[in-house]
Amino acid sequence: MEALKDMDLAQLTLFHGLSVRAVHVCEAAELARLSDIRAFHTANGGFAKLPNCGQKTVLELETMLANLDQLSESVGNAPTKRLPEKLVVQIYEGHFQRLSADAQHVLWSMLGTSSVHSGVSFFMRHGAYPAQLAALRGPCRRELRRMSTSLFKDLEQARQVMGEDVEGTHGKELYRWALHHSVSTAHMKELFDSKGSMTLLRFMTNYLQDLDRRTPHRIVFAYLGSRGNVGSMAEIAGRFDVTREYVRQVLADERLRSARLFRPITTLPDVRAHYPDLQTSASAFVMDHHVLDRLNARENTHWSPLFALHIMQAISQHDHVLGSWTTLFGKSHWSKGLDLQQPFLITRGMIAPIIPLLTEIERQYELERIAPQEADLRALLEVQDPAMRLSLLEALKVLVSTCFPGIRITDEGFILPANKTQFNEDRLMEVLEKLDVPSHVSVVREVWNSTFPDHPISIGGVRSLASDHKDLFMSIGRASIYGLKRWEVERPGLKAGTIRSIIAEQVGMVDTPLHVEDVVTLVKQFRPDANLKNILQNLKLAREFKIHPGGYVGLSGKVYAKIPDPAVTVPGSLMRDQTLIRFIDQPRSELSAFLASKCQAAPPQIESVIDKAVAKGRLVIDACGVIREVRQNGNASAVLITALPPSA
Repeated sequence: MEALKDMDLAQLTLFHGLSVRAVHVCEAAELARLSDIRAFHTANGGFAKLPNCGQKTVLELETMLANLDQLSESVGNAPTKRLPEKLVVQIYEGHFQRLSADAQHVLWSMLGTSSVHSGVSFFMRHGAYPAQLAALRGPCRRELRRMSTSLFKDLEQARQVMGEDVEGTHGKELYRWALHHSVSTAHMKELFDSKGSMTLLRFMTNYLQDLDRRTPHRIVFAYLGSRGNVGSMAEIAGRFDVTREYVRQVLADERLRSARLFRPITTLPDVRAHYPDLQTSASAFVMDHHVLDRLNARENTHWSPLFALHIMQAISQHDHVLGSWTTLFGKSHWSKGLDLQQPFLITRGMIAPIIPLLTEIERQYELERIAPQEADLRALLEVQDPAMRLSLLEALKVLVSTCFPGIRITDEGFILPANKTQFNEDRLMEVLEKLDVPSHVSVVREVWNSTFPDHPISIGGVRSLASDHKDLFMSIGRASIYGLKRWEVERPGLKAGTIRSIIAEQVGMVDTPLHVEDVVTLVKQFRPDANLKNILQNLKLAREFKIHPGGYVGLSGKVYAKIPDPAVTVPGSLMRDQTLIRFIDQPRSELSAFLASKCQAAPPQIESVIDKAVAKGRLVIDACGVIREVRQNGNASAVLITALPPSA
């Protein structure tokens, strides 16, 4: 047992609580070991003659010797609050590891060695405020002063709790953990409830509040407990009386600061058994609000999802890092909100390969769809090795379900949900595209009702729908024939509207009136079945048109600078039966040439006269353009001359 050895002053301080004052008195009298102290006590009958030794020091030294004497008689039942050497070393190492690299280097330089025993001896010999630290400057001095103060505080606490129910109730392992991380007895009692269940969230509330009173810690503490509602940086700055830029710098380093704050949980005994919901081995994990709400309600706390995720990262036996939605999707109000409300863990090294996958999913997700659509990810996943491919798919399923509701990830791709409501105009467009030609309203209705039986429509409904969306649909004439508006551009010879609207458009495009024959030609481009009679009837009934002398058509509300002279017509004498009979069995072109040689009429007018004769039944012309019969008033006329050639 260490208590029975001839220990030096440092060992007496470590294992028997010898005060700094007593150490200094013994050193001045050159009493360097326990045997020297015993010899002085025996030779002088006590310590009254020890130089500079007051009553408190005399009592302390005599009590120590008495305790050691009693310990030698009954090993293991020492009345002193002796600390095991391993425990002292463990407490010292815990404080040393919390120092910055610069402070550790300075301490090593002062001691001349990195030995743990040398460090313990240094602080024990020189007390909580070593004079050597006064020569230091800057942050290192403050760190070492805090370490010396807290080291003595923790050692004293360890002596006080020796023998209390903490060790007996929860085991030596938990007791050593508490001493290693400077957890006070009061906080240890908050780690378990009356039923023996661990209350880690409640414990961390008090532990973090007492751990560090500096402003950066308080800012991070408030941020972790805000549940995403901590407010703007300006509000935080006002709350702690600091600048907005200072708050930004502190929170920019929040993950590193939080990692240090939550590090003790990693080695907390039995924490994984008490919190199975706060550990995972998945490649990605988004904090479940239901789990967090249940834990907060059970322990009467109000921690944020980010706080719970820090705990999960500490106790999960997996190589996780805290992910950032702003890294995946850029800094936006949406991604920043997700970072607060739904933070996530992801396997280390997976952020870079997952970004292009999420970018492609986001691009396709934003496209409009009236029905679910399957997309392929294999082209992007082929470059990954099999293990990484499986991890990426697993991570995608978790992350995509959070930021893109409704998407379903499969082994080969993903299925995008419909994101646009199919209105009736969408259905009518689908029906007309299926028909692919302008169709009568009754046909449209029939195809509609067979395609969308759950959304039937009437003929009146089709007409109203087409009328309300003239930018999408076209109506041809007054025959209730409908098509798609874009067909006018895609298909020559197709134009919406009535004969009257077509004439108004064509006449309105020129500065002089058009002859009725030209109007007929233009109309027949879009309405091949139209004839002169239909067109003239439309012109006469519509007030918007005016027929000028010579058969020229213009708009009634438009003033024209010049009206063309009346066109030369074909004299009726040239269209007598006796003349026409001479062209039986002759091509139509021969008759046209004859009429052109006898009058000054333009070729269109000549052809129009012949067309009129054919329409009235006076001329019968076969498909090859050969005149076969001449009839009078529509009745067959006697063939006067069968093979007489035409003459001038």
